Amino acid sequence: MVEIAEGNGEPEEMVELPQKKYYRQRAHANPMSDHDIEYPVSPDQ
Repeated sequence: MVEIAEGNGEPEEMVELPQKKYYRQRAHANPMSDHDIEYPVSPDQ
């Protein structure tokens, strides 16, 4: 919890900061590289 004071030295309000576990895991995920496609060894196959 964080105490917020308005300059008079007395805490006005208790604010709970967000927890790290609720933050997003990553900013960007590339859907083109996140797959399990099996590629042929050569174009003939």
